[in-house]
Amino acid sequence: AWRPDVSTEYDAFAPRSLVVVFQTEDGVTFSHSLTSEIRGVVVDVTNETAGSPFLIAESADEDCELPSVGGNESGNGWFTVGYQVIGNSAQSMHVDCNVQLRRVDRSGAVTPPRTLGATSNEHELAPRIGGFDDDIVLAFMRARPADVGPRPANVNGHAIGTMALHWDGANFLTRGSASHDPQQNARLVLAGIDVDRATGSHSVLSFRSIVTKNVYLRVLGYHTYQVRAETVYVSPGNETTAAGAVAYDRPTGEFLIAYARNGALGSSAIDRYEHVTAPAPSAGGAGCSAAAFSWSGSQLIGDENCRIRLDGLPGGALATVLIGLAPINQLIVGVPQVQPGCFLNVPNMGPSALGTLPFAFGPTVSYDIDLPEQLPPMTLYFQGVHFDAGNVSVLTTQRFAVPLVK
Repeated sequence: AWRPDVSTEYDAFAPRSLVVVFQTEDGVTFSHSLTSEIRGVVVDVTNETAGSPFLIAESADEDCELPSVGGNESGNGWFTVGYQVIGNSAQSMHVDCNVQLRRVDRSGAVTPPRTLGATSNEHELAPRIGGFDDDIVLAFMRARPADVGPRPANVNGHAIGTMALHWDGANFLTRGSASHDPQQNARLVLAGIDVDRATGSHSVLSFRSIVTKNVYLRVLGYHTYQVRAETVYVSPGNETTAAGAVAYDRPTGEFLIAYARNGALGSSAIDRYEHVTAPAPSAGGAGCSAAAFSWSGSQLIGDENCRIRLDGLPGGALATVLIGLAPINQLIVGVPQVQPGCFLNVPNMGPSALGTLPFAFGPTVSYDIDLPEQLPPMTLYFQGVHFDAGNVSVLTTQRFAVPLVK
């Protein structure tokens, strides 16, 4: 038995048993065989005992290797396990290495696999899983058979694939996928991936290059498209880097990037990454309404869990929200329904006007705001427009500015 990976338990106050997954080889003495199997074992952390190992994936016609397991928070007992598989006979559909995913619970129940990349004509290697419960992010190496051979012994590749996946109770649904850092040859090695628990949308991918010897990270958004790129460590040239991992540190809100340095003395390091800090949202401009905005969620591009909310509206009053890319200060005149002294603080036409959110009724209106990874850093400007309590005359709020960063 070798190549273990340990699940993560997010309940610090009532810790439950963990699942350890590992690769096994059949034989009297150890050898790296063509019929490797994936097994799991439940470890009770309260009394430090392990149960009986159970089978997760095996076939006389296939080689299953390099397992990875996600985390659990809800207490439902299910974990996502990923591994690479390749056929060793004509009976297998896996002519190159593919990634398979299964759900495993603490009782040893295992679901049928979902295979990724079965028709890609390249290897998908060494999966790493971040996330917990039914929502995970998956990272794996992409390698061309022309570069690494038909049965690669190593796990380096020419690019890194990522996917955001949701388990709907029967299948893994792909919410987004991307390919990162394409290279001319197989020089990249994946270190790990983990999810930001604060936003629930961002993850950090860590990898190294066997050519530059540097360690890198990529910040990904909710589709797993890249949001930000950083170099964690620059090798001085007389040492190589090895191993590595990444983990989200919940108390500090930072990611820990671990790696080894094989220099003259040898050492290991853990670096910390934290997201860019955004200026706080702010109100501005003249408003003839007492209603006020608030923003929930992060201000990080790549976050799909943000919301704009307008409170203090008259009960039952019809309201909407204007969105723009620039502020204006224009007194509204000549519009009979608008109360005197009201201003238009966000453009309602022209290139800086983004649009109007759907109409709703007070006393509170709120809207989900997704921030796709392709957005550049910017400031969004919001203004509420609503009727009075009798739905007779119209009032406008102050402008609300929300800076977005990446």
